[in-house]
Amino acid sequence: MLHLRETLPRLFDASLASDDLFPREVFSPHVVLKLPAPFPIRISGLTAYRMAFATGRSGLHALHTDLATTLQRMTFSPPTPPHSLSDSFKDTPAQRHKQIRVQLALHGHPRLPPHHRAEWTTSNLYTFNPYSGLIASHEVEAIRPLPGEGVAEWVMGRVLGWTRRAPATPAGGVGFVEIEEVRRG
Repeated sequence: MLHLRETLPRLFDASLASDDLFPREVFSPHVVLKLPAPFPIRISGLTAYRMAFATGRSGLHALHTDLATTLQRMTFSPPTPPHSLSDSFKDTPAQRHKQIRVQLALHGHPRLPPHHRAEWTTSNLYTFNPYSGLIASHEVEAIRPLPGEGVAEWVMGRVLGWTRRAPATPAGGVGFVEIEEVRRG
């Protein structure tokens, strides 16, 4: 818990390598990362976990500047069976099952216009191995707003800002919009 409290606010600190953020003394070699829809991905193994983080961090750096993370809340969460418990842990006493729920805020400025500050809130559930005490599972429960949410609206605003639309579709129509002409100038 202390390691998470110290490192999560520094996720985008370039001086920290993934080995510093996810050491073998804290994370199980078999750690599982679960991402929510629309990215329903399950990644197993510490090497793959580190690689997924490096890919995500690089992607965010490519699209944003001044990235930072704020630890908003960290609470113990008793596991709710069968949530996040692998079959091998189901026979261990309930008091040995430990989970921490962490709420993080990520913020930065998009490199593409509009350059308004972007902010996401994530809810993460870390489950500990009841035998070793290492983090066995990291489930990203929610990301709000979803990455890329609002991009379609921005693109449509840009496209429709450069074009003139035909009158709205009559009642009962399919809802397609025709583009009559492109404005010049």
